[in-house]
Amino acid sequence: MNNYTRYQINRNNKSGRNSRSGANRRSRRKYKKNYTPIILGCILALLLAAAIIFLFVKNKKQTEETVASQTEVTFADDGRIRSDLYIDLSKLPGLSGVGLLSIRGMNRQEIVDAVAKSYDWSMAIVNEQADVGSTVKPTVSADYEGEAGEQPAENPEGNTGYEDASADHSQKEIFVTGKIELPDYIKDQTISMLDSIFDEDRKGVEGSKTFEVSLDDVNTYIADAVQQADDMWYREAKGGSIGSYDAEKDEFLFEDASDGCRVEKEKLKDDLLKAFSNGKYDAKIKAELTILPAGEAGGAGEYRIIAEYVTHTTNNSVRNNNVDLACKALNGTIVRPGEELSFNEVIGERTAEKGYGAAAAYYNNEVIQEIGGGVCQVSSTLYNAVLIAGLKTTMRRSHTFKPTYVTPGQDATVSWKTPDYRFANIPYDADAEYSNKETYAIGIRAKYNERTVTVSIYGRPVLKEGYELALESEQIATYDVVRMPIPPEDLEKEPTTGDEGSAWKTYLIVRKDGKEISRTLEHSAIYSGHTEWYREEESTSETESVSEEGLIDGEGPIGPAGDPSLKPSPPEPGDVPMETEPTEPAPGPGDDVLPQTPEDTSPLEPGGSTQYIDISGGPGIEG
Repeated sequence: MNNYTRYQINRNNKSGRNSRSGANRRSRRKYKKNYTPIILGCILALLLAAAIIFLFVKNKKQTEETVASQTEVTFADDGRIRSDLYIDLSKLPGLSGVGLLSIRGMNRQEIVDAVAKSYDWSMAIVNEQADVGSTVKPTVSADYEGEAGEQPAENPEGNTGYEDASADHSQKEIFVTGKIELPDYIKDQTISMLDSIFDEDRKGVEGSKTFEVSLDDVNTYIADAVQQADDMWYREAKGGSIGSYDAEKDEFLFEDASDGCRVEKEKLKDDLLKAFSNGKYDAKIKAELTILPAGEAGGAGEYRIIAEYVTHTTNNSVRNNNVDLACKALNGTIVRPGEELSFNEVIGERTAEKGYGAAAAYYNNEVIQEIGGGVCQVSSTLYNAVLIAGLKTTMRRSHTFKPTYVTPGQDATVSWKTPDYRFANIPYDADAEYSNKETYAIGIRAKYNERTVTVSIYGRPVLKEGYELALESEQIATYDVVRMPIPPEDLEKEPTTGDEGSAWKTYLIVRKDGKEISRTLEHSAIYSGHTEWYREEESTSETESVSEEGLIDGEGPIGPAGDPSLKPSPPEPGDVPMETEPTEPAPGPGDDVLPQTPEDTSPLEPGGSTQYIDISGGPGIEG
């Protein structure tokens, strides 16, 4: 190779090196130019990763909180306590050494069981002289404090009747035993607290909370136990009292002489309270009895008719048959001292199988044909006889519509199974100067004959000699007739004549030797008027009011007209008067309303102490 050629090669090599070096420089310059975006991309990637991690952690925490919350709700709903809650029994006599009982993690039954392990409960009342195996009815205490005609809070001017504890007195017979095992008071108190305990737990309790079991309600508990003992072990002294009724001879029969007994209730109360105060929850308390000698029961000669009340019925044969059947069911009933009579239980359900027929009745302010219509006349007649006798009514309600077979305010509506009429064989007011302190068995006579209902009370006087009780009613307001057009499409409904509604006050009158010595408000009542239904095309001049004489179904005057200045606006159609309870379902058959038939046009005569005689209806289906 010549020099020239070598030279060329070397130059080319040099040139090649220079060329590669330049390319490398350009490449390096190019790399430096793209580094910043890459760095920024990395930073963004790191920030994105951090954000993802943050959101993941936050979401995980929220998920854990949600799960925890769901777990707590599920735990609480599962019926177990999740908070630090305790029950304190130390305030109870005999249990001062029992520490706080932790109930965390327990359900209701476990709480009750845990409390019960802290004491021994077997308290009982015993009576070695009990007539074991016999049956008796519960009694109403002679010192019963309920006020007849007590006004309900929502209606200070009127009332529904006698709505109080005795109104719900059980009528079921009691099987007599020699021992009454008392329910576990401490257990009952614990159970009564459970709802509050679990409510607190669901709300969440910071720290801890303690619930106390105390003897705050023990007096009521003891009173109930004493009344149960008195119901079971009271026995009337026989020999001067009626014991049975001979239906064939239509007479009451006197029982063979035998001693009676009554529980010394105050002594029993003291003994029970003492057992509680000493923490003797396993005590067996002996009921001390006072013997009622047969010789002090009086003789049969002291029995007589002590009260009688009479009302008159209509010409309607079906309704009169219903009245007759109710009288026969009531006749001969014996009510022992302290016992309560339920009219519905004595008469029973009014059914076609028993012979009751369909008679006019009111249902939701409409006249319908219903089995048993008419028996309200019997219950109302009984109510007046009971009051005259000086006995205590324990449940009574006025009709919705004004009665005229007794003075308004002196009625007692019934229906199966409610409303009911009830009275107890105890004095109207045991502490009043006019009442004898002791009561004896009474018998009820009830008769229907020739459109006349007579109810008599046969017994020994409840009122002292010279005293008498009576009811007097006065009308204090009237309501205008409510008129309603018959819908044109209703081709079956017939026009009817309406009448005014009215408000009444009824007073208890006490007289001595014929002279009034006191007058007190017994109860108040508002009676709805019957709606007048008319057709639009008819002239209204003949149907503006009740007939000229103010009659209903031609049966006689309604009662005092009242002061026109007292006329308020009439109630809206369908309004329920204040002496009714619209929340109660219409129970069943048995109201009375005058059928509008040609045969019922003759006026009736007053009977007993009634001022006006007629039939009316009431809320639901009343009898």
